[in-house]
Amino acid sequence: MSSPWGSMGSHLRGVLDVALRVPAIFVIDAILNSYYNGDATVVLVARQISQRLLGLVLSCIVLVLSQRALFRLYTFGCVVLVAASSVLVNYTTLHIEFYNAYYSAVFGVQMLPRNGPTMWMALISIQLTFGIGYVTLLQISSVFSALTILSFLLPVVGMALEMPEDIRHLLVASSAMYITAQTLFYVTVNLKWFYYTTRYVFLLVRHMYRTYGLQVIVEDTWKRIRFPDVLRVFWLTRLMAQAIILVYVVKITRSDSENKYFISWSDGWEVVCNLIISGCDSTLTVLGMSAVISSLAHYLGLGILAFIGSTEEEDKRLGFVAPVLFFILALQTGLSGLEP
Repeated sequence: MSSPWGSMGSHLRGVLDVALRVPAIFVIDAILNSYYNGDATVVLVARQISQRLLGLVLSCIVLVLSQRALFRLYTFGCVVLVAASSVLVNYTTLHIEFYNAYYSAVFGVQMLPRNGPTMWMALISIQLTFGIGYVTLLQISSVFSALTILSFLLPVVGMALEMPEDIRHLLVASSAMYITAQTLFYVTVNLKWFYYTTRYVFLLVRHMYRTYGLQVIVEDTWKRIRFPDVLRVFWLTRLMAQAIILVYVVKITRSDSENKYFISWSDGWEVVCNLIISGCDSTLTVLGMSAVISSLAHYLGLGILAFIGSTEEEDKRLGFVAPVLFFILALQTGLSGLEP
């Protein structure tokens, strides 16, 4: 019997696995919903098609990666993001004169005329956070971790000490070169791991295809990546983001209304209608809506069976039959291609 902590850890790993695959679905949805430029030349159209095909292939590969490979890929992305953010902050603050900076109050009264220490202490905190995160993600040994964090802090320290401009430029360039070189070294070291992982997956898929067939591969991948859960999270997240944007737009356009915190019933109904329309505007979103309907139908069916007292296993398949019927009918009626 598994312990509660083990069960909780398994659930957390499942949630993390689903959450890490959702961005790939968003990228696929964005690529499929993008439009071609009708006035573009043949070369430009061919380049756009090749770029979108490459994006689809890479997104599909990320979608079906194992949990370990997926976590490592996102770790690499976070490393690149932290390094780029640190370099960008250093270059942005290169020409700031800290001891001549001013903060303005609401009524235009200048306060803290010599608040330079406050600003560079904040920048040091930001760069220190970047450095600690960078070292933690790369798991750098203690010998080089101090040097890495120092490379993040040196440009800000040079600005705080009001060093000459040439020295500050040199510090920023040196820090950027060191961080870039270390990141490239990390990428180079992990290229071998990515190569062998890709080769292993390819050989495994080929073996399963020759032994069991394509259907078994699809079913195994469907269960392994928790594709219905990924579709549900994708559709609900997309719906929530669109709802926030639509409500914000309505509030901006109705800024002269007396109620500043709520929207009217007519505007709310219009927002709901737009959300329903945009929730099935493509085949991928129809799949997401079908996954949500599957969950609703499953629990609705269990409630009905509990009410009538049925214990037949075949009666519990409502959560599977309902979304399949909805998806087939949606494709037959052209729901995703209907005009709003």
